[in-house]
Amino acid sequence: SPQGEGEENVYTFYKGRGGVKLGWGFRRLAFMWRFAKLNVILSKYLQPESRVMYRRAVLDRIKALAPFLMFDKDPYIVIGKSGKLWWIVDAFTYSKRYPYSEPYPGPQPKPEAKYAPDWGLKNRFNYIRNSIQAMIDAYNGDVYFFIRDETDPMVQVYKRIFPGMLRPQSEIPDGLIDHGRFPDILTLILSRMYAIYHMRDPQVFYGQEDKWELPLELYYTKEKREMLPYYVTIKLPGEENVEFVNMMPFTPTAGKRNLIAWLVARCDAKYYGRLKAYILPKGKEIDGPEIIEDRIDQDPDMSKQLALWDQGGSSVIRGNVLTIPVEDTLFYVEPIYLQAKDAKRPELKQVVVAAGDRLAWGANFIQALNRIFVGQVVQRERRAEEEQPKLAWKDLVVTAKTSFENYKKLMGEGKIKEAAEALEQLNNALNALLQQAQTSPGGS
Repeated sequence: SPQGEGEENVYTFYKGRGGVKLGWGFRRLAFMWRFAKLNVILSKYLQPESRVMYRRAVLDRIKALAPFLMFDKDPYIVIGKSGKLWWIVDAFTYSKRYPYSEPYPGPQPKPEAKYAPDWGLKNRFNYIRNSIQAMIDAYNGDVYFFIRDETDPMVQVYKRIFPGMLRPQSEIPDGLIDHGRFPDILTLILSRMYAIYHMRDPQVFYGQEDKWELPLELYYTKEKREMLPYYVTIKLPGEENVEFVNMMPFTPTAGKRNLIAWLVARCDAKYYGRLKAYILPKGKEIDGPEIIEDRIDQDPDMSKQLALWDQGGSSVIRGNVLTIPVEDTLFYVEPIYLQAKDAKRPELKQVVVAAGDRLAWGANFIQALNRIFVGQVVQRERRAEEEQPKLAWKDLVVTAKTSFENYKKLMGEGKIKEAAEALEQLNNALNALLQQAQTSPGGS
């Protein structure tokens, strides 16, 4: 960099329309009273045209404007097509007096659910919908409320009470409609209810014979906790394109830990808010996330290495167990981090990949994937010359690695469309590897 760059202070002036002019006289006295700061009237740096910015915290700002709505506690910031920064916050219409509806029961009172983010929502409502999104101009502070679901009867009521406040979805500015993210807290709420109300037969429902549960995982701590919904970019079974979804798997009750179903909430603008459930055949046993955690702990090499890392002031941090469907096979992926005693952030040490009865880990996803398939395709590679020409497993692994690196790079550059194409190439390489593994001797 040029000599001296970064060594001098750089000053700028706010040119936006946010805030309230300070002015003179009674207005300035009112601000002094409001903020309990004597400098408001004494400081020589404050001029009449100075602007006072308050309620700058995003949630405080929108709650003051719409106290009748419930808001997601996880606002997220995005870049619009113009390059401007926008905050997006999901808002919920809710009621505890909706006819013929059960109050939300919340999580079960058990140790595994003590970290659940919906603890404080028990019995707060019997009706909730993600019908509104708040979008805040991060520079000017302007707040807009847009309707994402016109069929919500409560939205129609609020439109009449506050005319002009709730705007139609067609007016969403700056390409922000493509940045929707279905709130994971609502996915969690819907998952708890769907775990019971997926039963359609009255007798089965009365006996709770087919009730589901949220699976357990070793996330972050050394004790098992309930899984929470997570975001992934995948190609759903039966769909043509890769899309961004919020996902939640299920396991049966009565101590069974196999995977029984999974629910996705779709986030892309075309399908925003639509739910899709994939229910697995009852006669086919597929390991659930908790079983994968146990298999990691029971693997001699992995357990030995984890115990070695978890010494001398360092601690092992287990990431989320991600369930990734590829055609008719489920992959499980779990990152493992190492947090040094004095380090400010954890370091990714290993990535575990499981597919069927195969389990492997490596320094990164591609290396673990390579180890999953290498033992299955070696014999097939020896017969490659006798068969029709096709990519060998090494070429497929290289293709998968290149596609994965391109995906990370393009996502970092904000090129969503190109990143989706790179992810599609990775998916095709995984499918080809899976096909080779299944048709090779010893393949499942």
